[in-house]
Amino acid sequence: MESNSETVDSLLAVNRLTYGMPPAVSVATARRQVQNFPQVSTSASGTTIIYNIQSGDQFVYGPKSYLRMVLSDFVGGVATDRNISGVGALFDRITVSSRSGVELCRIEAFDVYMDKIAKWFRTQQHFDRLQAPALLDETDIADGTVCVLPLNFIPFFAQDRLLPPEIMEGMIIRFDLSTAAVAFRAGSAVSTPVASYNITSRLNLDCTVLADQYRRAVASIAASDGLIMLHEEAFYSQVNATGTGINFDIKKSASKATGFMTMTRDTAVFNKQESNHQASEPYNFSSLQLQVGSQYYPQAPLTQTATGDFTSRETYYYVENQIGDMENKAGYDQFFQVNGNTCNAVFYQDLTDASSAMSGIVLNGSRALLANITMGSALSRRVDSWLFHLRLVRAFSNNTVVRD
Repeated sequence: MESNSETVDSLLAVNRLTYGMPPAVSVATARRQVQNFPQVSTSASGTTIIYNIQSGDQFVYGPKSYLRMVLSDFVGGVATDRNISGVGALFDRITVSSRSGVELCRIEAFDVYMDKIAKWFRTQQHFDRLQAPALLDETDIADGTVCVLPLNFIPFFAQDRLLPPEIMEGMIIRFDLSTAAVAFRAGSAVSTPVASYNITSRLNLDCTVLADQYRRAVASIAASDGLIMLHEEAFYSQVNATGTGINFDIKKSASKATGFMTMTRDTAVFNKQESNHQASEPYNFSSLQLQVGSQYYPQAPLTQTATGDFTSRETYYYVENQIGDMENKAGYDQFFQVNGNTCNAVFYQDLTDASSAMSGIVLNGSRALLANITMGSALSRRVDSWLFHLRLVRAFSNNTVVRD
């Protein structure tokens, strides 16, 4: 089989079929779950879990792979002080690198990122299915609690395609764990918080073995032109502010920026031991607009006259439409909740056009994304933002190239 573009298109197409064809013409010969184990069997809070992926000559499907964890050895605090908003709260940062050391994906502030992605970019049905094992919005976490992190919350593994051995074998995944003070909230302001915890984990990869002729074709393409993979990366930025005016730019060059999400957190609230550290500040933007060159998003600033549900209805509807899914978990009541543990207010702007999800705007040093925000009140707050952009990964037999 020749290694040309038709071969690549055929491989992508046939892998969407069910593997029920006769063995003589079947693309896949086997499918199995392969377990990987970390360099250190048990990791303490605030440390790093490191995986060196050993998938062999198999192709990995990220959306059906997951990290299994067991929480244990809690120090400090009784059961009622082990409250968590989701499994994402256990992680501060996740990085994925090729075996040659090229960084493929990095998600900073993963605890906040996953919390908002799960509630805004997942449907209610998907949210409910994940609730018990993954989102883990529970109180009184017991010693020995088992939970899972679906890998499709990591952008590189959200690709709806089989990831080849050229990129998977020898891959390094680093899970930087949150401290106990960030991951867990205490039962009250006067109770004793959790001081530390341990995690024992294993990585379960959904693997497929291709028939020899197809595997040889993929290897031939990797050796000559390289295997192309495309995913939506999330670049993180953080701003600390005390006044009502918050103006900042995103210092990131990208050939196709696809979206922008931002939220604020009241530092006086999320630093309390009894507060949910991932919760948003109740929606308190009196004016908000983004600018890229001569373009404005939206054309006229979104405004509201006071904090509360009766003035933020337009912004909530605008955000829902920009995300493109009116069936997500974050309902209107969570947009302005004053309870520090339940608010999920965010602002999101879609930067693609109607022609294709692969479209986007160009950002560089002279054409930055500017956020112009006016808050309804002055207080000490943290502004967390993620710029979504396309990242191209080209995997060769012996090295990997990344382009934004």
